[in-house]
Amino acid sequence: MELGLYTDSVKHLSFEGALDLAAEHTKTRQQFGRVIGTYQGVSHRVANIYVALQLSRSLAYWAAWAVSEGDAQQDTAVAAAKSAASEAAVFACENAIQVHGGIGFTWEHVLQRFYKRAQWLEAFEGYGREHRAAVADAVLAS
Repeated sequence: MELGLYTDSVKHLSFEGALDLAAEHTKTRQQFGRVIGTYQGVSHRVANIYVALQLSRSLAYWAAWAVSEGDAQQDTAVAAAKSAASEAAVFACENAIQVHGGIGFTWEHVLQRFYKRAQWLEAFEGYGREHRAAVADAVLAS
C-alpha cells in the first residue's frame, strides 16, 4: 500500500479543504439575523469534521512512523490510516455540503469536486470496512 497517497489525500484532496470551506461559511453566512455558526446543529458538524481530521492525521503519522521504522505493526497502521482517512474525507465532504445548505453539491461549488475525490479515495484499494477487518485480524491474532 502507498502510505504517501493516503497522507496526501488527507491534506490536499478533500479533508482540510472541506473543513476550511465549512468553517468559513459558518462564520460568514447569516440566517434569521444570526451567523449560522451560532446554531448548535451547524457548529457541531464543523466540530465533528475537525475531530475526524485530527484522528485521521494521528493515524497517518503512526503509519508513516511504522513504515519508516520497519515496525512489525506497519501493515496494521497503514490499514487503520487508510480506513480512517478515506471514511473521514467522505464524512467531511458530506457534512460540509450540509453546512452549505446544498449549494456545495452544485457544479458551481468546489465541494462537489472534493466529494467526488473523497469517494474515489474511499473506493481505492478497498473500502474502510475491508481495512478494519485487516486491523481486527491483526489485533485478534496477537
